Amino acid sequence: MNARGFHIAASLPGIGATVPDARGRLFYLPRLGAVLTAEYRTGDHYRCAVLARRHLRPQPRHALLSDTEIAAAPSTITIDADDVDAVAMVWLVQVWQRWRAGLVYLGGRTLAEDLRLPGTLVTDIDRPALIHLATVTRLRAPGIACLLQRLLTADLLAGPRPNPHGGWGSYTLRLPNLDDLGTGLTRAGRDHL
Repeated sequence: MNARGFHIAASLPGIGATVPDARGRLFYLPRLGAVLTAEYRTGDHYRCAVLARRHLRPQPRHALLSDTEIAAAPSTITIDADDVDAVAMVWLVQVWQRWRAGLVYLGGRTLAEDLRLPGTLVTDIDRPALIHLATVTRLRAPGIACLLQRLLTADLLAGPRPNPHGGWGSYTLRLPNLDDLGTGLTRAGRDHL
């Protein structure tokens, strides 16, 4: 087992702030198996966006959490590098940290949550996948190519490799700052995101 601890951080005002102003803070909520960020206060709770999930199951994109839940939620998670669902969750958090709520994050979420082959970090961009990406992002093929190129340039995707089913090829989700742990991931010497 190759477990690594990852500190979830971002460059938003309020990071590391304690409740009552938790806006922008990233944290892991074990009961949801998800990384969230506090968006704004609504009464006695914070409305939090679910940025990335460990297990794909029907789940709302937002949650109302109390000050106590947010204060108790860890900003560090430990994942096993062989747990591709956890790696994909951390990958999606990195995409969000770079592009926030833009089309690149939306496309990345689609790659990680909808199109990723089960048990792998690989996404095949064949015709049905391309149609799904176009539907979700409302981009045409040149825009999707630009989106993929941004992820490739940021070293968050590897590929494309030829796809036996045709299409644009296979892409692999990459975390550029991990040791090679036998999963095709590499590390540049830091344990936090």
